[in-house]
Amino acid sequence: MRQSCLERQPALVDLKNGKYQFIYNQDQVTITGPNGPETHWEYDYVEVPGTDEDLIIAALIHAQLSIDDEIALINNYNTGSQDAIEEYETYQNLRLSIKKLVKTKLLNDPLQ
Repeated sequence: MRQSCLERQPALVDLKNGKYQFIYNQDQVTITGPNGPETHWEYDYVEVPGTDEDLIIAALIHAQLSIDDEIALINNYNTGSQDAIEEYETYQNLRLSIKKLVKTKLLNDPLQ
């Protein structure tokens, strides 16, 4: 999901209900409002049930692929068809990029 606010957000925002928002793809933008230009921050986020790195990675993957899609990718890969192998490699690249994103964000942008 995409959201906007007036202040830059940390990687994890405690929602005070046992859940967190993991913030990523955060960009500073200037919006012209009634009082002139205003600086806003637009970002994507996923809601996660905790601060565990694996939970955040799974939430980001499942924001793009359902669990059924993941199972289908694995089963199709096992057929050995070239198309299925390429889809599976794309999936693995997605997983690796998400893992890198989460590790970098959590290391450099602590919990609020």
